[in-house]
Amino acid sequence: MILIKLALFVPGCDSHYFYIVLLIIGAALYAISALIVEKKLSHIKSSELASSIYSIWMIPSLIILGFSGFFTQIDYSLPATLESLGYLVFLTVVSTTLVMFLFFKLVQDTSAVFVSSISLLIPVIAVFWGILDGEKFTLWYALGGILVLIGVYFIRDKQEKAEKPSE
Repeated sequence: MILIKLALFVPGCDSHYFYIVLLIIGAALYAISALIVEKKLSHIKSSELASSIYSIWMIPSLIILGFSGFFTQIDYSLPATLESLGYLVFLTVVSTTLVMFLFFKLVQDTSAVFVSSISLLIPVIAVFWGILDGEKFTLWYALGGILVLIGVYFIRDKQEKAEKPSE
C-alpha cells in the first residue's frame, strides 16, 4: 500500500514505484487470464482464442494508431521506415499470435500454474538473447537466473507433491 500511495498520490515523486505497481498489476492480470483460459475457456480451440483476441482488439488499436499520428506523421517513403514496419508487423502478427496460440494450448493441455511457472523463464531466455546481441553478462544476471530457476523448481515440486495421491 505504501508503494501505491507513493507512486500515485505524491506529486513530484521521482521514483519508479508507479512502474513497479504496473508490473504487479500486469503479473496479476497474466495469472487471471491463465486461470480463465484453464477453467472457463478450455473447450475453445487455442487457435480460435488467439484469432478472437486479435479480432476484438483490431478496431481499438486502429483508433489508437489514428490518434497517435501513425498515419499522418510518419514518412512512409523512407526505406528504413518500411523495414521497421515490416519487423513490427512480423513481431505483432506472427510472433505474438504464435506465442498466444502456444500459451492457450499449454494452459489447456497442462495447468495455469505450470504455464505461469514456465513463463518465469522468459527473462532467463532474454539474457541469452542479450548475450548474443553483445550485452555484457554480469554476476547479477547469473544470480537472477539462478533465483528464477530455484523458484520454478519449488513451484513444480510443490505442484507434483499436490498431484500425487496420499499413500
